[in-house]
Amino acid sequence: MTSKVNTPAIPRELTGRAQWVTWRYETREGKPTKVPHDPKTGRRASVTNPATWSTFSAAVAAYDRDTYDGVGYVLTADDPFVGVDIDHCIGDDGQLDPAAAYHVEGLDSYTEITPSGRGLRIFIKGKLPNGRRRVGNIEVYDAGRFLTLTGRRWADTPPTIADRSAVLEFWHSDTFGSTSEPLPQFVPVPVELDDSAILAKACNARSAGPDFEALYLRGDVSLYGGDDSRADYHLARHLLFWTGGDVPAADRLFRSSALMRPKWDEQRGQTTYGERTMAAAYANLKAVYTPTQETHNNNGHGPYEPSPSASPDRIQGESSSNGWTPARTRTQPRFHLIPADELDSRPPVKWLIKNEVAAGQFTMFYGPSGGGKSFVALDWALQIAQESPVVYVAGEDADGYAPRKIAWCKHHKKPAGQLYFVDTPVNLFDATSVAAFIAEVTPLQPALIVFDTLARCMVGADENSAKDVGLVIDSLEEIRRATAAAVVPVHHTGKNGNTYRGSSTLLSHAYALIELTLDDDLITISCDKSPKNSPKFAPRKLKLVQVQTGRLTDEGEPETSAVVVPATQVYTYGPDLTSNQRKILETLNMDAFVTAGAKVQELMNFVTMSRSSLFVLLSTLMRKGFVRQASKGDPYYITELGRSAIGASDLEVQSSPG
Repeated sequence: MTSKVNTPAIPRELTGRAQWVTWRYETREGKPTKVPHDPKTGRRASVTNPATWSTFSAAVAAYDRDTYDGVGYVLTADDPFVGVDIDHCIGDDGQLDPAAAYHVEGLDSYTEITPSGRGLRIFIKGKLPNGRRRVGNIEVYDAGRFLTLTGRRWADTPPTIADRSAVLEFWHSDTFGSTSEPLPQFVPVPVELDDSAILAKACNARSAGPDFEALYLRGDVSLYGGDDSRADYHLARHLLFWTGGDVPAADRLFRSSALMRPKWDEQRGQTTYGERTMAAAYANLKAVYTPTQETHNNNGHGPYEPSPSASPDRIQGESSSNGWTPARTRTQPRFHLIPADELDSRPPVKWLIKNEVAAGQFTMFYGPSGGGKSFVALDWALQIAQESPVVYVAGEDADGYAPRKIAWCKHHKKPAGQLYFVDTPVNLFDATSVAAFIAEVTPLQPALIVFDTLARCMVGADENSAKDVGLVIDSLEEIRRATAAAVVPVHHTGKNGNTYRGSSTLLSHAYALIELTLDDDLITISCDKSPKNSPKFAPRKLKLVQVQTGRLTDEGEPETSAVVVPATQVYTYGPDLTSNQRKILETLNMDAFVTAGAKVQELMNFVTMSRSSLFVLLSTLMRKGFVRQASKGDPYYITELGRSAIGASDLEVQSSPG
């Protein structure tokens, strides 16, 4: 049966959470009211009781099966979502009321038509300020409410839920009136510089200069996910900072930028889009630049730019007001004209690890938690350390690297070479920590520096913030330039496992992205982003094998650790079984299941994996003839061939040449 809810259109960020209910209209005090119900039991649901909620698929199935009027999502304090409800804003002609258009365009996030067909609902991410939640036909909530969803997305709105943290406070104040805590009043500080001097300083800013150049000179909005409105807002903040909070001057400069377009002067109620954008940026302005003082702050907040190298007479080593060290004074022109033929003398890329780790470049390596990233990164480090110094920042479980190193050396019959460990995280969000690290490792002249993991080395930074991640990248680039080493941060994938976690800023700055995926016990290393003019390399298959270190554990047992080796070096005598396939067969061969068989739920008590993964492996074992099942839903049994397989299969690892 096809659901009346347009399920594919509803963002996965919502459908992936078990916060769904069904609902039906009931008459209360003479008015139709949407009442939530538990999809599992059919009884009334409570927005404060998670036991009465369900998964999205279960809610849709109950809606399709029973006499419900729709499905709904329960907002909680634990999720990042805010829901904006605009009633009676769509006319008989299907046109949107101009007042509602301001909210739809300003928030610019996933927006859909409500069940009545006359209203809209907007979902955004952010922290909702204190204050009113309703005015006229507009309501906004972030917890303790359920919101109906239809999947009928409003035309020309994004298919995903956007982070609107930067403008939410201003939008809320503009829509609902002042919050309980009034916005700080900022006093402009005139900057006695002409426009060209202001733009030069903005472009030369140590932390924010590249972002400013991308926005102002090139109109590049990739750092903001291609979101023009977010890019407009951030460029407005840059300009307000460098003009000392002078709105007319900032507006004048914006009009000469690559982002300027007719929309800037389009009317939005009593004001224009540009005026509203500039007002939102001004409302969140915490500090401004002055020629005589690095930052001006008259309301107790930290400066807007974490590291603006604004004053040309500041040099590296002096401390700014916020503890960040400004950049070294530029003694050479910013741009240098090079005859094209001179480029021919520049050497091609040098690979430390063929196609994976390029010498002197920033390569991000990411994969799922527990997938074997650290074993692969250590393998890279030890290979390179045979010829050149390598620094490995072990941000997590530094002591656990000892058996890994011993096992690698024993398996490959090689020494650790010139490998050095840093057994505490290096905070890339703190200038003092970065400067101390550079001073410590530069004399080694390392060829490679690994930060494992990136999350442990960016304490205090928000990995979803382009601004914070930009500062961390600045630190990685500073380390790379100072040491001439290849820099490899090891990072996690997001919850969906499809890409790396956090801001897309990482994508635009990395020379290459290397992804690790795990399928059962097979590790795959592939190229998610290759260097320019270089094709993506063919995926490399690896496996982890256990090696005894020669030491004893506290319990007196032989200590073992894993070593990553090419999958082609791992082979079996007899049937080829993965470790998880073997676990399933050994479980089915237990006395309790040989005669009676075992159902999936029973197997899950003995085998640690998801239900879907277990079904996939059982299907594979049935195709091989190792497992049988009378019919769908019946117990699984091990066959004679399956018993022979676990008796005959014997793993052997081909040793690397010494």
